[in-house]
Amino acid sequence: MTSTEPDDIECGQADEAPQRIRWQERGTGGWDGFAGTNWLFTIHPPARGRHTLFTDLPLASVRIRDADPDVLKATAERWLAEFVASLGAQFTEEV
Repeated sequence: MTSTEPDDIECGQADEAPQRIRWQERGTGGWDGFAGTNWLFTIHPPARGRHTLFTDLPLASVRIRDADPDVLKATAERWLAEFVASLGAQFTEEV
């Protein structure tokens, strides 16, 4: 069955993401994600077996869920790269 619920947005793969977001563990079991000094992402602790990723990127009112927080972190990395690209910029690959 196909659904357009936010939960069904494609997540990244946990091992494919560069580390551009600094993740800080919260006392509640979740994480806050920072790009530079800006707080842009939150992963909430599991509810019904799945963590929830929220973002404060401009014009993004999406949340997704996955049982593996590393998959959500990879998705956040992809969202950040897509946002930067929408501004006409890009990340350079580290050497």
